Amino acid sequence: MEVYNETRRRVSFLIAAKSMKRKAIGFFARLISCSMSCSISCSSCSHCPKVPVARAADHARPGTGMIYLPPDDPCTVLGKDTRFLSEFTPRMQIMLSRSFGSPVAEVTQVISDTELKIKREFGGENGKVTSRIREKTEELRANGVFGIDFKRLPHIDQQETFRHVYQRITEEGCVGIFPEGPVSPACSLRI
Repeated sequence: MEVYNETRRRVSFLIAAKSMKRKAIGFFARLISCSMSCSISCSSCSHCPKVPVARAADHARPGTGMIYLPPDDPCTVLGKDTRFLSEFTPRMQIMLSRSFGSPVAEVTQVISDTELKIKREFGGENGKVTSRIREKTEELRANGVFGIDFKRLPHIDQQETFRHVYQRITEEGCVGIFPEGPVSPACSLRI
């Protein structure tokens, strides 16, 4: 409301599709969206475009088997009892557990049921996460466990969302990001 009062521009809010389905958050998101005249994610008004933002992490599914990293290549993921050929395609993502900080890597090539390639090593180029993964894998192996759990994340095409955001901006509107929870101290916004 304050943005509209100051700028006389309609505000459209981006909100996660999963949040719109939650009882309390969805209610307040629709309430704010409608009181702001329009929202990209509003699902209760006929005049509002209906484009909630899909997030890959909201569709995460456990992967079959366990994974580990070979000592010589941080961009190769090896599996034990895995089904990479049926569970992954290029552009999907593989996510590790919270104990590693939930790092995500994009799959570039599925070589076999037990080997795939990722675009960049887990956690970026500094190698800290990769080292932790290897250390944890060795620790587990000493206890008779041969790898770590992982999740599969689908590739989500956000072209429709970006099209609506661009349209709103070219119409001299404003785009807001709906606050949905705690913010990481290491977060950043790239434009």
